[in-house]
Amino acid sequence: GRVIRTYWTDVCATCPLRNDCTTGKERRVRRWESEAILDRVQERRQRRMLLEVPSTYLEFEASTMSETAFLREVLTRTGCGLLLDINNAVVSCHNHGADVHAYMDRFALNAVEQIHLAGHSRRRLADGSELCIDDHGSAMSAQVLALYARVLEQAGPRPTLVEWDHDLPDWPVLAHEMSRARGTAVRALGQAVGA
Repeated sequence: GRVIRTYWTDVCATCPLRNDCTTGKERRVRRWESEAILDRVQERRQRRMLLEVPSTYLEFEASTMSETAFLREVLTRTGCGLLLDINNAVVSCHNHGADVHAYMDRFALNAVEQIHLAGHSRRRLADGSELCIDDHGSAMSAQVLALYARVLEQAGPRPTLVEWDHDLPDWPVLAHEMSRARGTAVRALGQAVGA
């Protein structure tokens, strides 16, 4: 069956979900919990699903748990593995003014089953701030590669995919990106890394 989770709040005036709440001085939001769906999909496919770390551009004004706590909870409840997209972590942390090292430290790295690496673009906004966009359309940043090395040093070798699916360059550029990732892994792990 379905489980309903209830979240209490007193900051509803501008909430776009306020029509889904009950009335009263303190209001509560009710949401369906769907981890049973993930269980059924994994059973049917007879393989473990991986949940990807998202790239985000907005944060909820009021939230009962952090993104990393939410992902850890979903992984615990469902048995899913983590697809750690390091570029997504860099993008999200930049956009929210968060420390990407502290963000990464909050993950249980033993749950990481695959790593994705990619590039991102930056856009200057009218207020002078800079927005990172996960566009998979450029070379990996030095920051992404440094975090990749750090994760491998802590978690050990993991299957890794270099993503580039926008503004595709010629093959030599893609091969160079793969070489950069492989070189980073070799230095981090102190061993040869498969092709």
